[in-house]
Amino acid sequence: MHFSMLSTSALALMFTIPYCAASKYTYWVHDSCYGKPGFDMDKTVAESMTMAKRAADRLGSSTDTDFANVFKKIFSIDKNDQAEFNSPIFDNLKTTAYKSVKDIMNSIGTEWSLVKGDNGRAASDVRIYCDNGKHFDRPHKKGGWVDDVNKVLSYDRCEKGQAFTSSQRLAIKPKDMQQNKRRETITICDKQFNTVTSSSLWHRLEEIPSDKDLTKSKLGIKMFNYLTSMVILHEFTHTDPYRLEDVGSLPAAYGWDNIVAKNTQDSLENSDNHAYLGLWALLADRKPGKEPHGGHTLARPWLDATRGYGLEAANDATSGLIYAYQDISDRVPSAKRKAREFSG
Repeated sequence: MHFSMLSTSALALMFTIPYCAASKYTYWVHDSCYGKPGFDMDKTVAESMTMAKRAADRLGSSTDTDFANVFKKIFSIDKNDQAEFNSPIFDNLKTTAYKSVKDIMNSIGTEWSLVKGDNGRAASDVRIYCDNGKHFDRPHKKGGWVDDVNKVLSYDRCEKGQAFTSSQRLAIKPKDMQQNKRRETITICDKQFNTVTSSSLWHRLEEIPSDKDLTKSKLGIKMFNYLTSMVILHEFTHTDPYRLEDVGSLPAAYGWDNIVAKNTQDSLENSDNHAYLGLWALLADRKPGKEPHGGHTLARPWLDATRGYGLEAANDATSGLIYAYQDISDRVPSAKRKAREFSG
């Protein structure tokens, strides 16, 4: 079982679904994901992949000190540290934290495309449903529920109050060999849609009004616990190319407070750490007010220390409070303002 407890135009990027037969991996979307009030499936998946791509882009920058700070907070290691860890993808392979994370995020951000039709579904790596698990319609003799169309098994079928769930592959017979051997399904459960609607939350960062001051919330990054695009990114990290897990007993695998408490090896294997990295990457692209080079990120303790509140800034970063700075792009330290002092 995989589900996230993660819990408008102001963004500088345009979100478009990649649609290219040459992509390394493909995904397919069921009709149940279209026509839901207030929900645009294609834009939401596109934002998920943009999160991943922007994270890889920012990690690749030698001057993006803010995102290096975010990386260090999430993975408990400096971006440039050459210490090696077990690869979460390949057995018996050692890798640096930076390479492991950057490769995964770059792949999710650039190597997936949408396919359509039944032939596209059968060939796709991932099939996404929004039917609250109804496609799992046959009990399995050893427990769980079977989706005979995709030849996959679910042990919960959205019946345990989760927001999302994913499946396990069943052995297939020769007549079913047209199915992708590494196929998987992701199901968005009713809980996700109901929570976003009833709590006036968002499916995408792009939906948030440009004049909303994100720095005023005491929740900080936790206000996005049910951001659908972020949770979809979480689910994509579980898929076969990456095989990340929900590390630790529930709810230790989920949520900001839990993920920043993990050691580096566990954080490299944990899906939510990568999902939060993608979220912070896109928040950095969101302009605060009319600041042309501004963005949102964690507190800058290396600057705040010179002003006498370095410990407070470090604590704010651990708490996930969102700060707005005027110089996310060009890194002009003198232009820094503390988030609570920023008026937009």
